[in-house]
Amino acid sequence: MFIKPSEGRVTSSFGVRTAPNTGNRSFHSGTDIAKSGNVPILASASGIVSRVGQLGTYGNVVMILHNINGRTFETNYAHLHSYNVRVGQKVDQGDQIGRMGSTGNSTGQHLHFEIHDGRYASGQPNAVDPELYVNFGSKYPRRGDKGPHVLQLQKDLNQLGFNLEEDRLFGPATERAVKDFQKQNGLAVDGIAGPNTQAKIAENLKTTASLPNKVLRYGDKGEAVKKMQEALVSVYFYPEKNKSHKGVDGSFGPATLDAVKRFQSVYTPYDVDGIFGPKTRAALLEVMNK
Repeated sequence: MFIKPSEGRVTSSFGVRTAPNTGNRSFHSGTDIAKSGNVPILASASGIVSRVGQLGTYGNVVMILHNINGRTFETNYAHLHSYNVRVGQKVDQGDQIGRMGSTGNSTGQHLHFEIHDGRYASGQPNAVDPELYVNFGSKYPRRGDKGPHVLQLQKDLNQLGFNLEEDRLFGPATERAVKDFQKQNGLAVDGIAGPNTQAKIAENLKTTASLPNKVLRYGDKGEAVKKMQEALVSVYFYPEKNKSHKGVDGSFGPATLDAVKRFQSVYTPYDVDGIFGPKTRAALLEVMNK
């Protein structure tokens, strides 16, 4: 959705902090990124420039209005040395809109970057934490990280049968899910979604795509039933082993019901109901990926 608007390191995050210029505790409505030299500032997402020029303690600013999947956001790029866009101009994600500076109430060269869920307003009532929307950190999520890369990890794990809140925060529940996934797949159990873990998740997701993500039961027919039957056959639970098609016919009849129950009796022994639901699907995925 949004990209990092400049090079540099995060020196101050969103939320209550000790202000560097006053020493007082106050609310910080954005993320500060610092780097020396001639540092380009980029549009974090495509949109229309809504404001340029001086704005109080912000110094030189550029604001951009975005419509992302029907939802309005406005980004604010503050303390700029200079800017090279005008109000009403259309910009694409990654276009240079200015240079990092130290104008306004600033103690050194940096970018103060804000994201507003809705329009910017005095007092920043719509400001949200940029680090939930932009990946400022490692590409390998771990406990304490937040952002879109964490959200994608949570979405991927949920596709593999986990039940995580997709909140962009790598907290205890996400760490526990990563560790469980690593244990299930014979990986080093460290709770970090490193390269080996991400590769295994991607491998498992390919298998997931071949399994229907819906509840199937006796009497159902169609392509989803056929995919479920193919998966059962792949792990040697044949609906009809002696037939040439092994019972893969797209019809959830008595033979398929028996195959599902046989699979459940081995891998979900407390849920032998003959229904292909979330627990059976998750167990089948785990067996297929061994």
